[in-house]
Amino acid sequence: MDNPRELWEKYQPLLGNCLKRFHLYGYWDDAVQVAQMALWEACLRFDSSKGYFPAYARKWINGRMLNWLSRERNWKKMHIFPREEEHEDWVDIIPDPMVQIEDHVEMGNQLNEWLEGLTQREKGCLILNVLQGYTLKEISSYYGVSIWTVAEWKKRGLYKLRKKMNNKSQKTSSKGI
Repeated sequence: MDNPRELWEKYQPLLGNCLKRFHLYGYWDDAVQVAQMALWEACLRFDSSKGYFPAYARKWINGRMLNWLSRERNWKKMHIFPREEEHEDWVDIIPDPMVQIEDHVEMGNQLNEWLEGLTQREKGCLILNVLQGYTLKEISSYYGVSIWTVAEWKKRGLYKLRKKMNNKSQKTSSKGI
């Protein structure tokens, strides 16, 4: 078939059956579009000498839908969007990391010295994760960013701290020689 619209109209029942199998709540419009594109791609790739088109199209559509659902699930895992009422709870549960710095500074000026070269986000991430025990997922919900972003803040902050510690230890060892 040369016209996608004719193809979709002819195989509408097939598309419907494939989509019902996945129980898509809230994704219906996107899923229909993915299924229609898969049907058109199946039509372009089909070799009539190898079998019956509806069976081939069903397999192709199901495969594309599984791939699409997997990508959607992975994307949602990386991008956490808390509801408004949940976000308000987070504000109450997780204290402001900048206020907590002052509490930890009382333990000694060393912490303040170590955190001096870090950005506000790196400081907040390290204090919440290392000192207060919050998970990266909890911190990402608090800041409204992905887990990977928080992990990057932590990684950069730890890198800067290690670099600073190595510089300090090299200076003290060179003085002893």
